[in-house]
Amino acid sequence: MKVNVKWGKEVFSDVDLDTTQPPMVFKSQLFTLSGVPPDRQKVLIKGGQLKDDEWGKQQPKDGMTIMMMGSADEIKVEAPTNAPKFVEDLPEEEQNTLETKAYGSGLKNLGNTCYMNSTLQCLYSAEGLKQALQTYQASALSEPNAKLAQAARELFAELQRGGEPLSPFKFLLTMRQRFPQFAQQTNEGLYMQQDAEECWTQVMYALKEQLKDADGKSAVDRLFGLKLHTKLKCEETGEEFEEDSTVYTLKCNISVDVNYLHQGVALALVEDREKNSAQVCRGGSRSGSCSSNSSRSLL
Repeated sequence: MKVNVKWGKEVFSDVDLDTTQPPMVFKSQLFTLSGVPPDRQKVLIKGGQLKDDEWGKQQPKDGMTIMMMGSADEIKVEAPTNAPKFVEDLPEEEQNTLETKAYGSGLKNLGNTCYMNSTLQCLYSAEGLKQALQTYQASALSEPNAKLAQAARELFAELQRGGEPLSPFKFLLTMRQRFPQFAQQTNEGLYMQQDAEECWTQVMYALKEQLKDADGKSAVDRLFGLKLHTKLKCEETGEEFEEDSTVYTLKCNISVDVNYLHQGVALALVEDREKNSAQVCRGGSRSGSCSSNSSRSLL
């Protein structure tokens, strides 16, 4: 049935009422409409006060008007703690760099440091490495590799905030202290250009020693490590040599016969090496190939 409820100067029309349900259900409806908690409600039907658990003699009829008395809880209106920010309200410098937050800030060239910048930007794109650096806690910052890992951690945190391009001075100085070859200068006192692959390799081996998963294994091996099995054969004596290794680069050799990426990778896995022979007691040329059964999502 439907009834009308008069509360002070307000009237709630066509309120559903089911007498097969306890009166508390009806009072809960009134609380929703008026804000008066059930324990403060005084509901009068035909002059009698309605109880919480039974209708008793107060049997309502369809379309009748029921009286309710009681004070509602004060509704507190608070300003939102996280108010929305609109682009036009941001400072102009933030508006200009807003899109960089999706992929991180850029890195300024500090004088022939494009090899380092490209290495860092490549590493920054690996989400797993960023997570490993976020949780990294150096046990001893006096250790050179720990200093480099800490510098990478701080730099990646700055990149993630977005904004204007950053000057990676701290990482550069720490890297040059750890690997002095990157501090080589010309006769004019200018820092020399360096090889990006060499920078990648050195940084990767340094991070490998510092970044560990919960099981104590290297996070760098898990993310980037490729397990290679090398098999070589001496052309002169027929001796065979096999070894297993972990590398962090997959090379692609380019020649006139290479038209596709997989051809260049396969060519790079063919190896010639000079190695001493136990049978002839001198160095001998060995040739062979490397194979890998590893697969990494970062490839």
